Amino acid sequence: NPLLVDRGKRYGSFNTHAQLAQQLKAKVDEGLEQALNVGVTIEEVDIKDIAELVKQAYENQAKDLIAVYTNIAGGSYNHLR
Repeated sequence: NPLLVDRGKRYGSFNTHAQLAQQLKAKVDEGLEQALNVGVTIEEVDIKDIAELVKQAYENQAKDLIAVYTNIAGGSYNHLR
């Protein structure tokens, strides 16, 4: 997140995402339907993460980042169709 780089902070919990990735990877091997459900879960997590980034961008009045994050979220919504 560019809004936090200058402040020396890190966004998100990478351990949480790593644990989720391991769980989802195991489900992919269970079959096609489970693999599709994993894809949906990944997009939903992305949308949630991006929503937080948009919120932070609004708080910092970073219009360029709002546009970028909104477009990325749109891609994730399209993947769910």
